[in-house]
Amino acid sequence: MNSLLRSLKIPVRLYTQVFIVAVAILVLLGLALNNLHDSLLNSKRESTKALVQTAYSVFVQQYELFKKGEISEDIAKQAALKQIEGLRYEGNNYFWVNDMDAVIIMHPIKPALNGKDLSDFEDPTGKKLFSEMVKVVKADGKGEVDYKWPKPGNEAPVDKISYVIGFEPWGYIVGSGTYTDDVDETFLTITQEKLTLAFIILAIVTLVSYLVAKSVTKPIGNVVSALREIAAGDGDLTQRLAIDGRDEITLLAEEFNLFVEKIHTMIEQASQTSTDIISASEQSKSSSKTA
Repeated sequence: MNSLLRSLKIPVRLYTQVFIVAVAILVLLGLALNNLHDSLLNSKRESTKALVQTAYSVFVQQYELFKKGEISEDIAKQAALKQIEGLRYEGNNYFWVNDMDAVIIMHPIKPALNGKDLSDFEDPTGKKLFSEMVKVVKADGKGEVDYKWPKPGNEAPVDKISYVIGFEPWGYIVGSGTYTDDVDETFLTITQEKLTLAFIILAIVTLVSYLVAKSVTKPIGNVVSALREIAAGDGDLTQRLAIDGRDEITLLAEEFNLFVEKIHTMIEQASQTSTDIISASEQSKSSSKTA
């Protein structure tokens, strides 16, 4: 691994590190956002379930009154249906009641559906949603049914979840459905915020990596350039590298300057020695001629 890293230039190593960090952040962010979406959707499902259970309790209460002989069964049924008909949540969301044959017993928004068989009623994808609800109740007594349906004033179908519970003594099924597009909108808003934050962080990390790479490669490049000039015999031995830090590169510059200083001193001494020898030789020749 060390030899592989040493085969790459320092900026490449740093940018590779940034790339790995970026991938890791995006992967973790993706997993977190996926969990968030599931959590938001589950919260919506649990909320719908709890609300339908509240409506179901109306049947239980009225049935208990009938069992105690305080009211007749027909009055108990009508009282329960009347109470459920008036229940609303999250604006205009409502509850409906159908029987085990998918015949609508009570629909508060579209009373014209009351008494109609909707066993063949389909959503835009072809799912027979009321028949599916009956099937779920007959199998487990309660459960969820997801389907698609256009929101009021719109044509495009959107996801909708429903929860239904069967009331066995009367053969009724009470249920409610809620759109999940608000979950998608919330999820999209949070995703945009988190991605923006992630890209800002990555931009800062990239900029810092660029500055770090520059702070390393530029002084090293100066050392290499100076050494290359000396090796070529054209170096100015009076010049020194800048010492303006306390890192290892500064230490390298200090040692380089000491090295060049020694070479410069040695060359000056050698030059002076050569001059002295030439001078002594000339003096010796002059003395010989005089003698």
